Amino acid sequence: MDTVELKGRKPGVAGVCQALGWFAARVGIALMGVWALATLGLGAYVLAPLYSGVCFGDARFWRHHRQFVPGTLQVWTFLGRIAFQSDYRSMTSFMQWRDWWDAPRSGPDLRLVRVQPDWSHGVRSCGSCARCCTQISCPMHVAATGLCGIYGSALWNYFPCGRYPATQAQIAFYECPKWEVITVHPQQQRAA
Repeated sequence: MDTVELKGRKPGVAGVCQALGWFAARVGIALMGVWALATLGLGAYVLAPLYSGVCFGDARFWRHHRQFVPGTLQVWTFLGRIAFQSDYRSMTSFMQWRDWWDAPRSGPDLRLVRVQPDWSHGVRSCGSCARCCTQISCPMHVAATGLCGIYGSALWNYFPCGRYPATQAQIAFYECPKWEVITVHPQQQRAA
């Protein structure tokens, strides 16, 4: 495990335990996804408060139950893209197992990317841009408000949305006007 950089963790044994917790949380969420997929979305209804808490940060499932089936269909679409579109698979950096040990994130690694100089909406805002959501027809994107229905939830923070973007390929795929990649040698990154 010492060959894997565990970003955001404490040093020593405490850090390894922390990383194991992050890994276990991701595996648990992934298993919930497998259960929902295997039951064609109906499994999410059986464990509705748990799914609602993980996906929406709110265990009051009756507020979000209409999103369970569209969310399940979106996961099938995501897996289909990974399986059949090599360009999509290659830019989905989160599919690397080492990332499963990393701390949950609510934004990209600022050692890898930075906000474009002409971006006028600030580091924490996407302005009116939702290209990453609309490009994949994400059912969690609320068109009326322009906001994400799962923003800040465990699902967001532990999986790809909370880490976006990590590579130039992701920025190019989603035609993102906000971010640009910082070209830094890996040893300079460790020093930062």
